[in-house]
Amino acid sequence: GLLVVDGWSAYFQVICEQQSCMAHLLRKIRKFRDAFPNLTSIVKFYLKLRRILRDGERLQKVREQIGEEVFERRLKRLKKRLEGIRRSVMNKIEKIDSAYYRVKLPQILTDSTHGEMHYFELVTARIADSDGAEGVGYTYAVNHGGASIHAMIDRDLNGHLIGEDPGRIEALWEKMWWAIHYPGRGGIASFAIAAIDIALWDLMGHKTDLPLW
Repeated sequence: GLLVVDGWSAYFQVICEQQSCMAHLLRKIRKFRDAFPNLTSIVKFYLKLRRILRDGERLQKVREQIGEEVFERRLKRLKKRLEGIRRSVMNKIEKIDSAYYRVKLPQILTDSTHGEMHYFELVTARIADSDGAEGVGYTYAVNHGGASIHAMIDRDLNGHLIGEDPGRIEALWEKMWWAIHYPGRGGIASFAIAAIDIALWDLMGHKTDLPLW
């Protein structure tokens, strides 16, 4: 984690692997905002946080004049504002659209494991976030199983992901895994999770304008 302090002496009072003063933290947020202007949630967060901090500094200066009771009441309002911007600017998954395609192969394929393969089944997952960005993932099956994978995404995983932060990819993978681990930790469950997982990574790549590798 990161310990944020507002006084030089605090650096010597608390042992922490990583520390930052508030001015440096704001500077880092501003640099991130300038580097990725398409991330509108970061821009909103920076502007609102800066206003709250300025109001906090003004409140601190008049603390003795207004008295502790008024000070605590105003401080409580500042904390509510801070919690409000955290909730309002957090990027969220707004929609997950999945689709199922069963394509008949023009030529029957065979191998020693799967036998004759007549159909290729493609399942896609398209995730849209609150910033309007999208990511697409997919998985597939041969002959059978694709419809079951599609149903698991639509009926079982969708509800666990709406409203979540799409940037917490590992945490969301864990959440999906635990949500459906009882009926199966492999097979259809792993295929369904894979399609969502790829879509989340694709979404992150679009948001940061960086390749996944």
